Amino acid sequence: MKTGIIRIFLVSLLLILMGLTAGIVVIQSRYLTPVAQWTIQKIGFPDFHAQQISYQYPFHLKFEHVTLSQQLAPLQTVDVWLNPDQSTLSQLVFDSVLIDGLTLSNERESLPASLQTLKINQLAIRNLSVTTPDDLIIHGLNVQIQNPTWNAANAYLPYGDIQLYASQVMWQGETLTDLLMTGSYQSQHSQIDSLTAKWRGASLSLQAETNGQRWSIENLTTEKLNLSQSQLQQLSHKFRDLIEQHIAQIERLDLLNSQLNMPRIQLNNFDLSLTDFYPAASGALWKQNHAVLSLDAESLVLDKMMWIEPSINLILTPGQLDVDDFSATLMDGQFHASGSITPEAVTIRDLQAQSVKMFIESGSEPDFIWLASLIPSFKQVNVEQLKIRNSQVIQLAHQPYWQLSGINTDIDQAQLLNDQQWGLWQGTARVSVNNLSYGQFVVSQGLVEMHSQAQNWILDRLFLPFSKGYLAAKGQWQYGLKGAPWQFSVDADSLPLNLFKHLPLHLKGIADLSGSAQGLSGDAVIINHTLSGLLNLDIREGQLQLPDSNEQPRDFSINDIKITGDRGKLTVPEVHLTADALNATISGHWDLTQSEAGSLTLAVTTGEKQTHYNLLEPAKTVPQAPQSESGSTQEAQHSSAN
Repeated sequence: MKTGIIRIFLVSLLLILMGLTAGIVVIQSRYLTPVAQWTIQKIGFPDFHAQQISYQYPFHLKFEHVTLSQQLAPLQTVDVWLNPDQSTLSQLVFDSVLIDGLTLSNERESLPASLQTLKINQLAIRNLSVTTPDDLIIHGLNVQIQNPTWNAANAYLPYGDIQLYASQVMWQGETLTDLLMTGSYQSQHSQIDSLTAKWRGASLSLQAETNGQRWSIENLTTEKLNLSQSQLQQLSHKFRDLIEQHIAQIERLDLLNSQLNMPRIQLNNFDLSLTDFYPAASGALWKQNHAVLSLDAESLVLDKMMWIEPSINLILTPGQLDVDDFSATLMDGQFHASGSITPEAVTIRDLQAQSVKMFIESGSEPDFIWLASLIPSFKQVNVEQLKIRNSQVIQLAHQPYWQLSGINTDIDQAQLLNDQQWGLWQGTARVSVNNLSYGQFVVSQGLVEMHSQAQNWILDRLFLPFSKGYLAAKGQWQYGLKGAPWQFSVDADSLPLNLFKHLPLHLKGIADLSGSAQGLSGDAVIINHTLSGLLNLDIREGQLQLPDSNEQPRDFSINDIKITGDRGKLTVPEVHLTADALNATISGHWDLTQSEAGSLTLAVTTGEKQTHYNLLEPAKTVPQAPQSESGSTQEAQHSSAN
């Protein structure tokens, strides 16, 4: 019995040694290529062909110029490292498979499905080139996949933990270079642990995951991105539908040290951050749960107005954009604001401006077109609190020059825009200035106060004190009542007449006046038919330059002119000008309900001759008769009193 067992053992050992010897002879001879090729074809790769197969001790085989299937272009080389410890009679196990020089150029080309019969611990592909029907082109792609698994639905690569590098990726005119990615590629849950690349001269990094249907962007960061308006339009056209269809959520997006150049907007060296944004919904801006957008920039040029170091923090919630904080430097002043925006209204919770200096010069006037372009989209602008402190406006664009300095403004609980019409529709407003100058006219400590409540606007106080007098006014507009009645009163002491540049004659002097007016509002016709009131006027230290006269101005004064208005009919009774060297009267009337302009007549009497100057229509003036020297006047009609 013992002898039989020993004989069987020796025969088996001999057969094994003979097999090993034959195997060694085969792998070291020219028969390795045909034998290995025949074996591979029989175990599941019927289209396999290799021009050269070589063996390296202990478990390394190298295949050159390999054909795996009729659909797949030939490969330059395939290296395999067998794992004998994990291999069984039913399945070969490879520690590593390295494929070099693979090209996939259409939907029919992919790694053979029969590879799924093999167990590969690591699959590596070098110098892979990919071209897809939707214009995706990849050059210089190196891929490494841990524990790859195949599925019939896989178009190009098996599932597994993936690392890849591509020298160039192109799609619809966009190019990524030096793309490096690590992640997990699975049928239901894939993720990108890290992706970096260069795009449009900017560096890009990405982390993301998908549930098999849509992606969630955990973090997308670009640095030193430079975009123009045309580029933004191109990107929107290319990626808008793709983002809406395939991106479920952007957990965080960062644009760092970037530039934006558009015809009306230049944003320089800005950092932008967006978190918890859902782009898939139509009108996504107004349908966010709680997205946060923050922006900081070195400068913002908006319609040629430069904002220095603007910073804004927006919170996007359903139907509302909440401005949590805004700050910037504009025109040497500091701005801070918070508020909210809806599709129809803007609410300013708090706006503070400090030490603003606005210079209005010829050719460089401040341009607020950007603000005007926003207004048509809103029906209301509400202000809870607005404060302007120690600010200044200087106008040097044309004469008369003027300036406001030491401006302080308070607006509280106000509605400033209602149905796209500006006004103080609700709330209180107070504006004061330390100094106001208009030409040579100077006001110190001027003040305007007003409020509006229950559809009733009231000018509580307008007070402008100047060197020898003051101007004061009050008013009311009950725009909520039928006809919207209004009333206005004014008082002035020592008011310089040279403030009024559009008087019908050259007139200087000081006026004391008091008066009131009232009527109904609506359109010009209603105002003209309802205007009534009384204005008492005294003029002293007056100087009058007669029309078409080269003579020296005549000194005069007027006492107690009563200008009346009755339902659109205005009357200036005939009043004598008190003067040593001038005999003149002034009178006039207007009927605003008629199309005629009316008249304001200055009658000057010289001896028995009288000239009527129509101050409203100088062409209708009846001049004096010509005199021997001057020839400047003609004889006209005489009044009956002469």
